Amino acid sequence: MLSIDATGSHGYQPGRDGVRPGWAVADNACGQYNYDLNENGTVKHYGKAPADYLTTVIDSKASSFITASAKTGDPFLLEVATFSPHGPCTPAPRDAEAFPGLTAPHGPSFDKVPADAPAWLASRPELTDKQQTTIDRVYRKRARREATWRR
Repeated sequence: MLSIDATGSHGYQPGRDGVRPGWAVADNACGQYNYDLNENGTVKHYGKAPADYLTTVIDSKASSFITASAKTGDPFLLEVATFSPHGPCTPAPRDAEAFPGLTAPHGPSFDKVPADAPAWLASRPELTDKQQTTIDRVYRKRARREATWRR
């Protein structure tokens, strides 16, 4: 079994708690660049080089684990929990400029208050241009970040 938890969540810290019984490896880190990765009880520092992008490092570790485990013929389990779904939505260098002009979906209900909205919602002002620009920027950053997993 391999667990790769790059979220630093759930209270479990391999450096403090060790590798769980029955697990072959437990890696843990937080952030996308300039982080310390606990690699099965040994802390290794990664910097800001493109090859240090946490999602790429974890993808490589997971792929290697699957390849090695499949060769044994024994059952195995892989759990990968990455930091990438969380802000600040840092994309891999190769995806930093992907999707220029991409905007969040602005369907018919976007920035519209329902006719029967409760008072707290009915009095909400429309989004400003700045707020809409921020929504689109964050959406584009998330798309760029997710592009890493689509390869």
